[in-house]
Amino acid sequence: MLLQLTKFCLEYLCEGHHNPDISSDEVEEGILCGFYRMHSYAEDTWYPLVEQCLGLEEHDDLLETLEEFATKRFSGGSDEEEEGLSSSSNNSEVEHLKEKSPSVCQLLLNAAEFRRRCGSGTFQISDRK
Repeated sequence: MLLQLTKFCLEYLCEGHHNPDISSDEVEEGILCGFYRMHSYAEDTWYPLVEQCLGLEEHDDLLETLEEFATKRFSGGSDEEEEGLSSSSNNSEVEHLKEKSPSVCQLLLNAAEFRRRCGSGTFQISDRK
């Protein structure tokens, strides 16, 4: 069930109504149609759920979903930014994914670092780093 819930959150965030290129009219229509009802839940929980799933023996199916998520929602970003984030993390469960899928590994390292910074109180909205 944990794996299914995790995949649901990731697949939901990959749906077209989360595409950053859609118009404001399409967003408004999506709101009125109820497309964003699960947004807060999926956004808040996808990473903690992935962390739990990485402890499971079988998670190859999750890796495919994570690759799609990384491609659809997190492609791009500067190499300097990615190097700084990955070097500050010591998450061994994520690091072992580097050979199988570097893009997923980087996505998870970036998400972990972002969550760490937000939780530590050192992250400021005015801080552009």
